[in-house]
Amino acid sequence: PDLTTQMAVARTPLLLLLLFSVLGAEAAGKLGKLNMGDEVEMSQQQKEAFAQADANNDGQIAFDEYIAMLEQTLKAAGREGIAPEQMAELQGAFQQVDTDGSGGMSVAEWQAMAAAGMEKAKEAEKAQEEAANLKLKAVYDDSDANKDGKLSQEEMLGGFAQYGYTAEQIALFFGAGDVDTDGLLTFSEFLHARTEMQRKKEVEELMGAVQSEAQQEQAFKEADANNDGAITLLEYEQVFAEFMKTVGGKPEDVDPKLVLDNFQQYDTDRNGGVSMGEWKAALHASAQEAAAGKSEL
Repeated sequence: PDLTTQMAVARTPLLLLLLFSVLGAEAAGKLGKLNMGDEVEMSQQQKEAFAQADANNDGQIAFDEYIAMLEQTLKAAGREGIAPEQMAELQGAFQQVDTDGSGGMSVAEWQAMAAAGMEKAKEAEKAQEEAANLKLKAVYDDSDANKDGKLSQEEMLGGFAQYGYTAEQIALFFGAGDVDTDGLLTFSEFLHARTEMQRKKEVEELMGAVQSEAQQEQAFKEADANNDGAITLLEYEQVFAEFMKTVGGKPEDVDPKLVLDNFQQYDTDRNGGVSMGEWKAALHASAQEAAAGKSEL
């Protein structure tokens, strides 16, 4: 999906959570990684999503509004619409949520459904992670030639070459995971390296999504919340926070000075606002640096 779709999906995690509650974790999980904020943020997102779904503004969500909401979410995620044979199942799910039998979903019923959906999402994510780790542990153990519970680069290359990994990639992997710099990877360090490499890949994909001029302009307009033609530090902080959540990080863990330094790299004329020209120039410079880094590898 393009950057606009990515941001739309990332900003409406509640709608994805609803799919867990009505379509099942396996089907909904294929829509992509969920980014769940804290309880306060989710509460605000619940209110916004409820208001969006309540098309006639009568304070409750009717079944047809519920279906329209799900159709919109599936479309945003690049999925086909709801199949006719699923309607009966969705009707039953809706009736279970409509605990007072009023024929509409109240705010309280909506929040209860969201909480149940979130719990299912967490359980599904945990189960998937545990299953993936078991498979990784088996490959890890097979690669551990001397059975000392740790992998050297040579052992990892020998075990993972069959999956298409090169010596250069293994070296990068070790650089991300060898926390104690002893030249060996424990399984916990191995998992840490895998997480870091995945985040790096997601960052590169997001950067690649803003390479066209039209996408750069669209991203600028979304960041420029007050539409005054310039991105202020506050607007940049908000964009940075959303970006961190998208790649699995925590905005509160980032040093504010780092955010300020990044902003100043955009704001080349130091007037306190990033213009469209400065924005494009910074993205172009970032793309060149990324390309240079890849060529060095």
